[in-house]
Amino acid sequence: MQQNLDDFFTPVDESKNADENFINASSSVLASKTEQDGALKPQDESNLKPAYNPKEASDILKQAELSNKNLQTQSNRPLKLTGVRYLDDKIRADNVSMYDAYLAKKYLGIDNEKFSSLVHDGVMAIKGVGGTASMDKMGQDVEANNAYLRAILKSQGNLGTSSGLSRMLNFATNKLWGLDSNHAEFVTEMGNVVGAHARNLTGNGRTTEGARKDAQMQLGVGFTDEKQFLGQMLSAMKSTAVSQGETIKNNINKSLPVPQSVLENFARQQRAIDFVEKSANSNKPFNYKAFYELINGKQKAANAQANTSLRQIQ
Repeated sequence: MQQNLDDFFTPVDESKNADENFINASSSVLASKTEQDGALKPQDESNLKPAYNPKEASDILKQAELSNKNLQTQSNRPLKLTGVRYLDDKIRADNVSMYDAYLAKKYLGIDNEKFSSLVHDGVMAIKGVGGTASMDKMGQDVEANNAYLRAILKSQGNLGTSSGLSRMLNFATNKLWGLDSNHAEFVTEMGNVVGAHARNLTGNGRTTEGARKDAQMQLGVGFTDEKQFLGQMLSAMKSTAVSQGETIKNNINKSLPVPQSVLENFARQQRAIDFVEKSANSNKPFNYKAFYELINGKQKAANAQANTSLRQIQ
């Protein structure tokens, strides 16, 4: 499940009909464009339960790091289980039967509740992992976060009336009206975003038709300008951050470790939310270069710029 953060810019098309989803979503935001041009309009941010709280998110990150450290310390200690080699070996192998519980109670005086506790502790200490469902959910949150950030970066030069018209013509003519490679990648990324946000809306990692339609309505680009687009993305990012924080807390409460790559992703998403929120509420254009450096580091940004310049020369 652990995701290499170096793969951040490797897009995965999560929707087989990314173009169609993108255009359908676009039509839902045409009216909002005329309401208040340039205004920040997050999508139903008040409906988030609970709302995103940057301090709480920071506290969750600190708690998870401390919990991981404590779990590592515990795993280095010798195991003290039943003291009977036969039972302890079966516990370590996660191969305990009801008959084993009966033996522990009859000959060692260990009741079923205590034995269950020993089994849990023994398996956790050996495996160091657990909670398959929570691990899957953390993986989905990481994928969603990455999709949001990639879409924001790819939105540069692809927002506003002319870009929206180009996308609609591209779809209406079955791609006879072409898009440049950067714009086409933006369309793909928005398809990924809709799929990721739909899974977040269901809360169970699966996508329903209703959730996908809701995600399309909330994140449609259409003819939106930069301020409106950032507002929509900001709301989705906050929603996923809340979900990701709850999953991490759940692991902490169950004494389960949280992969370091997930914590790095969670920390990066907090920085990204803060940056986008400040930019969306200012009168200055969005600084894509600074945003790239914030989430990837200046060295990687410099390398990317150098590679781009080299391709232009060639």
